[in-house]
Amino acid sequence: MKKLFIMFITVVFFASVQMLTPVKAAASTVSAFEASKLVFNEHFVAGNHLGTDHSTSHYMRLAIDIGFLSVYTSQAKNKNDATYATALAKLNQAIDTLYTDVSSNANNYANNAFQDPGTAQIFTASILVKKFNMSDLTATRQTRVNYLYNNTKSWLNNTYNNKLVNNMTQTFRQVVESQTTNASGDAPFSVNIVALYGGALALDSDFLFKQYGVNQPTDYPFRNNIANIGNYIKAINFGNYTTEGRLSHVGSVRNYVDAGYISWHGKGLALMAHGTVYTPSFATRPSSVFMTEADAIAKGFQTVYSKHNYIPEQFYGFGSSVKVSTNRSQWLYPLTWTGSQQTVNWLDAINRPSGSYSGPVIVAVARQDTQALHRAIEGLTGAMLKGLYFNQ
Repeated sequence: MKKLFIMFITVVFFASVQMLTPVKAAASTVSAFEASKLVFNEHFVAGNHLGTDHSTSHYMRLAIDIGFLSVYTSQAKNKNDATYATALAKLNQAIDTLYTDVSSNANNYANNAFQDPGTAQIFTASILVKKFNMSDLTATRQTRVNYLYNNTKSWLNNTYNNKLVNNMTQTFRQVVESQTTNASGDAPFSVNIVALYGGALALDSDFLFKQYGVNQPTDYPFRNNIANIGNYIKAINFGNYTTEGRLSHVGSVRNYVDAGYISWHGKGLALMAHGTVYTPSFATRPSSVFMTEADAIAKGFQTVYSKHNYIPEQFYGFGSSVKVSTNRSQWLYPLTWTGSQQTVNWLDAINRPSGSYSGPVIVAVARQDTQALHRAIEGLTGAMLKGLYFNQ
């Protein structure tokens, strides 16, 4: 009888936890590939998405597009989907545009690798293309992809190892390894860029270096950078894992949480889990402190949502006060890279439009504006790789 009572209490506890998460039952779900197909046809085929201006932050958004097109093209080919040839043509177009800008402005990219997320996003995109699409590209485009991969990797590594952090006598690497913070306990630089860099190195390790069962994560030349960056983000994050979750400030003089930037912390940490603990497939979630931290960031945003019924663009603590009140729930879709279906269900629930709409929730999100489109695309890319589903 005592055991039955304990089991009853346990069931009630977990049921109450689920009730705290605002996830609505969906009428149906679609695979990440099918949701991506809808976005691809609407924005890349019927629309003129690649023809719009992508130059902001060193072509960061075009890099996100290339990552999406890379994975979508590969999966369309594997599924014998009719969109494969068109997707490959769009991928070729995007690669050519990005290569032209980077090769024409190499010094600018090299000298500003940590000034915005663009260079790290290009490095990530080039890894995905090298992993999934090289055999489909012409020799010229293979050379262009290798140029993007080799140079962005080199520029990021050089900046991390040798460039001094603003107004300091320490390099980025020295700050990270010594876990140096400013007077308010925050990082003395924008952490999201370093998180994306660490995540890209981890993807490089997992996708291009790993031979599962042959080598180990510690064999990857930049493995220590991955681990040190992950540990640094853990050190500057705040919050309790079991109650409100974990979040972080932007860094430098910005001692507040930014929804978009901190979602990249979650994505970066999830990738760093893969770079430090190899798994048989990318769809398998590694047992890693970095994945635990990434999940805790998702939980932190859930705590904020429970207080405001939306995600403010910028806020303090766990939403104790709001700096910029614009709803940015849609900016959290990069958290799909954690591979958690529960997180995807929550994201869809908080982004479900109040009026009528067609298709999965994430397709409706992609229609909102350029920023939302790229956040959705980034989320779809991770979800395709993780084998996740989206809700109608």
